[in-house]
Amino acid sequence: MIRAAPLAAMLLLLALPAGSWARPTHGAIEALDAGADLDGRDYDPVPVGMAWTYREPESGARYRRLVVRGVTLVNRGDRPADVLRTREVYDLDAAEPKLTERMVLDPEAAEGVAVLAAEVLATGLPAVALSEPVVEMPRHLRAETAWKAWGIPSRVLGLVDVTVQAGDFARCLVIEETGGHKLPDGTKADVRRFYAPKVGEVLALVLVGGRWVPALELESWGAYPATATTLQPAPNP
Repeated sequence: MIRAAPLAAMLLLLALPAGSWARPTHGAIEALDAGADLDGRDYDPVPVGMAWTYREPESGARYRRLVVRGVTLVNRGDRPADVLRTREVYDLDAAEPKLTERMVLDPEAAEGVAVLAAEVLATGLPAVALSEPVVEMPRHLRAETAWKAWGIPSRVLGLVDVTVQAGDFARCLVIEETGGHKLPDGTKADVRRFYAPKVGEVLALVLVGGRWVPALELESWGAYPATATTLQPAPNP
């Protein structure tokens, strides 16, 4: 749902096979060792005060993900509220940075980085607290790890070195999402997402016409004020 929103918009630009770019690039994907057990929080970090700016290689469109300390109240039983984070996405092509979506995360959930509430402002959808947390990134990443995120089958492919505008990133985790996105002609497209350790998502590719086409690359990332907060209203249960 929320995770797919920016990428879904990108796919509208891919009705025709894309051209070639000098970057982004990646090496050969190596499967995880049989005994490997990686912590998903290392690959999908959500520290308050960090921001990531992304670029669509085809269109040049840019947007920013910013993690702030959320003030939305979500019923999590005895879990302290200060473990929650709010990820907000801003359209940088607007006249001024425009907030388009947000989601409330619990990075300390036992099952992994979990989405507790979501809101898509670009389409005017209200904030909704989820009946069950959606696992964005599992806590334990192994060679056979597979799950569904927003109903989309996802699985671990392995590790690979990646080059994007933001730089070179070694041993990035590769997650493949199967058939969860639609191209303009109605066909379903697979997506591969690349996550750098301690950085987060750095690249996304979409399978178009039998080719993996760059749809998203990290342009830059860095610190924002750690005291930043979001003023979103509490979502309805």
